[in-house]
Amino acid sequence: MRPGGRRSLGDRLHRLGRSWLTLAFVCLVVVPLYALVLVVVVRSDLWQLGGGPFNDEQFKALLLFLGAALGTVATVVGFLLTKASSERSLAQQQLDSAVQALSLIKQDDGYAAKAVTAGALATLVHLGHPVIAMRTLQAALDDDAVDLSTAVWLIDQVLTATPVRGARDDLVVSKQDAVELLATQLPRLPDDDHPGNVAWPLCAVGAWPPDLGQQPGWRLMHTLLGLLVSRDAGWWTSRGLTWSWVIASLDRAASDETVEIGLRQEAARHGLQLLGALTGDVNTLYDTEPRDAVRARLAAVVAGADEFANPKMRDAVTAWVDRATA
Repeated sequence: MRPGGRRSLGDRLHRLGRSWLTLAFVCLVVVPLYALVLVVVVRSDLWQLGGGPFNDEQFKALLLFLGAALGTVATVVGFLLTKASSERSLAQQQLDSAVQALSLIKQDDGYAAKAVTAGALATLVHLGHPVIAMRTLQAALDDDAVDLSTAVWLIDQVLTATPVRGARDDLVVSKQDAVELLATQLPRLPDDDHPGNVAWPLCAVGAWPPDLGQQPGWRLMHTLLGLLVSRDAGWWTSRGLTWSWVIASLDRAASDETVEIGLRQEAARHGLQLLGALTGDVNTLYDTEPRDAVRARLAAVVAGADEFANPKMRDAVTAWVDRATA
């Protein structure tokens, strides 16, 4: 849900997708039955209030009407009961699977092998228990039971996950936990053995995670900028790589109308800052965009709102740009 209680298009489409079975049942079973009954009632003159007693044809029509109505009610009730029972059974199965996954992670003599731990955590995410997965991942990282690359991959999975079976609130919390966990690992994200390489969620490499929310969105942007300025531009480009995907990520955040406007403008301001240190085009994960086109989009979002919300980050980015262009 967007700030202020408004539901995004993705929210509405998700709710529609969950109800497709009910809609199909109503359209293919309930509506045709009632249409048939309506035709019989109209053609048999049952709605005429005056006149004599019912004749045989009208009695037959009345019995058909009552039978169809009772049959429809019984069908609907049976469908709803079956659906509710199936959902409860599926929820119980998922809960049992989550408990089994947790039992794989922690053993009597410590944690399981890192591969087993990573697989169990991924299972929790895809079973619809991202909150449990992120809390367990935090403990596993503290105990060195899972490697950083796997942790970042799991964070990426949570940031791109869609809610299942009414777990939207859990997913909102888990995305915030995922971003906070990523921020705590900031000093470890750069790979100094391979300059230019960083452990970072693919969903935020030249892109921006969907349905992120206001607070985790700001936190992710500041973590991204903190990652960039933690190493000079020469470190990023020493092996022929580029840091311009950071600008692309900021551009995506600034261009996303579902993102809170203050965050969009702050992302655009920082993007314009960083363009001052870039001589070529802007690289995304899969393609390249002209520098001038990106600048025009970012300037349109700023639209005169030049005051930074975080002066400390502004100064850090400015100092990084000055070193890069010295």
